[in-house]
Amino acid sequence: MKVIKKVLIAILVFILIDIIFLLAISFNIKNILVNGVIKETIVQRIVPRNYNVENNIITEEQIKEITDDPRVQEMLNSPEMQGLLEEYLDTTVEGLIDTDNIDEVALEQDMLNFIKDNRQVIEEKVGKEITDEMIDNAYDQLEGKDLSRAYKQALENASKNMTKTEKEVLKGYKFLISMKFKIILFIAMIIDLLLIALLQWSVYKWIKTFAKSLIASGVGIVIASIVSKAIVMKTANLSKFDTSSLTTTGIIITAAGFIILIIYLIVLKLVKKKDDQDEISDVSKEK
Repeated sequence: MKVIKKVLIAILVFILIDIIFLLAISFNIKNILVNGVIKETIVQRIVPRNYNVENNIITEEQIKEITDDPRVQEMLNSPEMQGLLEEYLDTTVEGLIDTDNIDEVALEQDMLNFIKDNRQVIEEKVGKEITDEMIDNAYDQLEGKDLSRAYKQALENASKNMTKTEKEVLKGYKFLISMKFKIILFIAMIIDLLLIALLQWSVYKWIKTFAKSLIASGVGIVIASIVSKAIVMKTANLSKFDTSSLTTTGIIITAAGFIILIIYLIVLKLVKKKDDQDEISDVSKEK
């Protein structure tokens, strides 16, 4: 019976570690895609070519100097830009799964609204005033390029060329980052912990198990972050791949595990001390 109980607890602990790991992935994967892939791709797409603007050649070195400018990097890393990129990541995924979802896309208007809504933030990051005339000029240039139509066409073409399996993977990604999936994982974690507590038949022993599971998951997340970064940079030929949010999450989970473990040891010590005092008191009464 004890062997069966230990096996069941081991299985539940393994499940608990997986649940914590999946929660970390669910909360971080969109951020990783935006910061690790999309932003880096934007920079890399700009750099490799020379541009001719009003008969003046802008060289690769000059463009690299612009994209490496701390102000540009700060703008790319701002919460406002993060929100816009995440919005279009969601739109792109939706459009690849079903092209009917891209009918309302208005890329030019969204970009213009972004400039208007975040004018003060952009001015602070860039260090230059953005006038109404500059916004009007930006709108005229954007309107002439018909970016929305090109974006929709690119999504339609990509969607047509995708296999059913690839679309299922995108649906899986959508579910992975959804609030529904996160709630399911939280409920599963609570149920798992309750089952562990019942099998251990203790009010506080499950705390130690939970702490160790957090530590194991946190270390696993940090390792996965480092390994995935190395693999993606090598296979996708990216100079950077930012997985820092996942690494940070792993460190926080590991630290939380150690803190809970310390709390458990303190509680255990207090309980044992109380039991010893009660035992001495009982012996004294008997005498």
